[in-house]
Amino acid sequence: MSPPNETQKNQDRFNRLVDATGALVVGVDTLGCITLFNKRCQEVTGYSTEEVLGKNIVELFIPVDERPNLIDRFQNLVQGKLPAYSPEVHWITKSGEQRLVRWNNTFITDEAGEVVEIFGIGIDITDWKETQHALEESEAKYRSLFDSVPVGLYRTTPEGQIHDVNPALVEMLGFESKAELLKHKASEFYVHAEARKQFEAHIKEEEVVRGFEAQFQRRDGEIIWIELNTRAIRDANGDIYCYEGSLEDITKRKEAEIKLLAAHQRSEFLVDLMAHDLNNINQGIMMTLELIESDEQLPKHLREGLEASLNQVERSAELIANVKRFQSLETEPRRLSTRDLSPSFHAAVRAVERAFPNKQIFLSTNIQDQTYWVYSDGFLTELFFNILHNAAKMDRNPMVKIEVQASKNTTNDFVKVEVQDQGPGVPDSEKNRIFNRYLNGAEGVRGSGIGLTLVQRILQRYGGQIWVEDRVAGDHTQGANFVVLLPRGERE
Repeated sequence: MSPPNETQKNQDRFNRLVDATGALVVGVDTLGCITLFNKRCQEVTGYSTEEVLGKNIVELFIPVDERPNLIDRFQNLVQGKLPAYSPEVHWITKSGEQRLVRWNNTFITDEAGEVVEIFGIGIDITDWKETQHALEESEAKYRSLFDSVPVGLYRTTPEGQIHDVNPALVEMLGFESKAELLKHKASEFYVHAEARKQFEAHIKEEEVVRGFEAQFQRRDGEIIWIELNTRAIRDANGDIYCYEGSLEDITKRKEAEIKLLAAHQRSEFLVDLMAHDLNNINQGIMMTLELIESDEQLPKHLREGLEASLNQVERSAELIANVKRFQSLETEPRRLSTRDLSPSFHAAVRAVERAFPNKQIFLSTNIQDQTYWVYSDGFLTELFFNILHNAAKMDRNPMVKIEVQASKNTTNDFVKVEVQDQGPGVPDSEKNRIFNRYLNGAEGVRGSGIGLTLVQRILQRYGGQIWVEDRVAGDHTQGANFVVLLPRGERE
């Protein structure tokens, strides 16, 4: 037998060890009365050692509805009929909170082998259980969303081995089951191996791929167009362990694009053919008419008719030119930048003067170099040419007066340009229709061409606006005022 002081030392070491462990350690006798209650037990339950020593552990800590099972289990433990491991048990703390604890038991026996005391070593798993439950709920929600999205979803290894797919992708690729599809590698579906190489190079360099288009072959051999959106996923060590993303069948869209491109190419061909052949025809007609016009013996009534015919041929040539301009406007990429308004505007003025050699055009304006900067492109000259050309054409006087004034709008980000003429004006019923001639085929006092429609399309390209007012309010016969709003350039 150890001396009393040595026994006390051993007990002190034991107590310190029990308190130092992060586990709950509780000791009970064969009647279930508490004999040991370590520091961790005190922290979890809120009870001090003095409050629990000698009290029955089941009556103190176990919820009422769980007590019968625990009493029977405890008696079987004492009799050695159950293993030391115990299931998860709820404990009620001093504040009334329930904590979930997982136990393992150690038995202390006497010389006869009878159990005299049981030490329980427990781990509080309440927070872990709540986290696990939250993860399970999150996984269930993710899986529900993953399986219900109508777009194909997938996850593969960097080498292309498919790990997971949703039902939409299984159906898209023509398989009967997910398990059947998972036997294949992603690269097997590419019609062109080069496309797979491009995808792999892109994802390795950027770690994300958006809008990647390729042709896939379904299980039944059908070729479809798909669009991939993929990202690389890294693990805790920073290594890429999988790719995940979406796959959408865009076959119908691609077929429509191909048809649209073919239609556009046919349209361009017909426009070019029309412009070339009709211009040749117009040139022949104009040469013949001009030759006849040069005959000094031509009667007056025939000369008037001849001049009218020449005017119609010129209108035809103008229409062809505008159709070509419209075509280039629709196909030319939109590349806008800050430009000085003056050079484009004055180039349009010179072009209009050349177009009307038999008229004197008097134009006053405040547009000067480096005064007004606008956000536009190379169609800016075309815009003002059509407005000024319309004004000169509709004014029947040999002397055409046009006033153009620009101003910086202080309430928004536009330069305002007003083009005032002294022609026949625009009735209220025509003020909106003149910018959409080619849509409604309307005839009116401002002519039947598409020049003003072209102006509106150019302004839509810029994010600008145009409308027409009376030069003299309330009397359209005094001429028109075309108001143009152009986005202001950054140099303003």
